[in-house]
Amino acid sequence: MTEIIEAANKQAQAEIDAILSHTKLSPANSIYDCVDCESPIGIPRKTAIPWAIRCITCQDIYEKGKR
Repeated sequence: MTEIIEAANKQAQAEIDAILSHTKLSPANSIYDCVDCESPIGIPRKTAIPWAIRCITCQDIYEKGKR
């Protein structure tokens, strides 16, 4: 049973890797313009939150929309 699960996990990971290899997204810490409005995120925000992909305004809108 363990062998079946391991084989399925390997196949799933291979499919995920193939899909991700075709994406055009940069790593979050190299994104300096907001993904929503394309305004600069700002050095102070990127310093505090290196993985930020949105400016403060768009992040606030995004978070309010998730509630």
